[in-house]
Amino acid sequence: MKKVIFILPSGSARPVGGHKVVFEYTNKLIEDGFKVGIVMPAALKWKEISFLKKMIGILRYVYFKFKKNRYLPYSWFDLNKKANIFWCLNLSEKNIPEADYIFATACETAEYVADYEKDKGEKFYLIQSHENWAMDEKRLHATYKKPMKKIVISKFLKNLIDEYDKNSMYIENGLDNTKFYKLKDIKKDKNTIMMLYHFDEKVKQSKKALSILKKLKENHNELKLILFGLPERPKDLDEWIEYYKMPKQELLVQLYNRARIFVSPSYIEGWALPPAEAMLSGTCVCVTDIPGHEYVEHLKTGYKVDKSLENLYEGIEFLLDNQNIVDRLEKNGQNYISNFNWENSYRKFKKYILN
Repeated sequence: MKKVIFILPSGSARPVGGHKVVFEYTNKLIEDGFKVGIVMPAALKWKEISFLKKMIGILRYVYFKFKKNRYLPYSWFDLNKKANIFWCLNLSEKNIPEADYIFATACETAEYVADYEKDKGEKFYLIQSHENWAMDEKRLHATYKKPMKKIVISKFLKNLIDEYDKNSMYIENGLDNTKFYKLKDIKKDKNTIMMLYHFDEKVKQSKKALSILKKLKENHNELKLILFGLPERPKDLDEWIEYYKMPKQELLVQLYNRARIFVSPSYIEGWALPPAEAMLSGTCVCVTDIPGHEYVEHLKTGYKVDKSLENLYEGIEFLLDNQNIVDRLEKNGQNYISNFNWENSYRKFKKYILN
């Protein structure tokens, strides 16, 4: 039985898009007869962090392991229980089990995996974003040169990585149309907008987008807004705004179906999952014009605005005033995004690692 190890940069008590992709592949591999292990460190960049942060990492490791099991993802993802999860203090080689194939899944983990001995497995690097927010670009780009087989999840990343390694493999993310689909018993409200609320403002621009939507509400009193996210409901959130903390998948698909427009205001994305899920659920998307939204074509499968959000107000107002266009974008978007599924992605993934 072939063994695969994925090295994550952290625990996974809360939803993380990059982790979700790893878990999808994990389930497929296990169903296909592979043995899969997932390594989650309590502290990253161990050699660089201060003594105080090392002590915090040790306490976190002990507390989560023996008290809370907070590193586990089962509260938000249906991960196959046959997956072996290794909660470790750091990514030192002694903490990593032997395998046939080993995957770095983020730039910080790539620096470790590249230095492991051969008994840890043939080395792969799953690149899910241009992570210049995680480390400086010179150091980041150095990870692209390391002797690992690279898998990239978007055409933008393929073009970027080709500058450093022309042998990278593009495998698009998949979606599960058994979990996200158009519900017949829920009628959309033409004035309902939905958005992910994220604490990383530099990357996701949630607060900036929210302030624009509040201004839109002043001139469109009938406007309704649904937010969902990881944190508790923000204390300063207006009463007219619905908020859902970490909604279960069943509720999330209902919310997607209620919304007429899903807004994704991100400044940086690798391959944004929430707007793709909304499209699969038959919702029109309004997204920023960034590589991570490459599956949205302006006025064909969705609506695009500048990543500065300077025309977000006008864009949403245009959609609210043109329901016939929204109807067309809903249909076209759902038809197009249906081509992305985990069966196709996994088939390419398996072929690549076994070759």
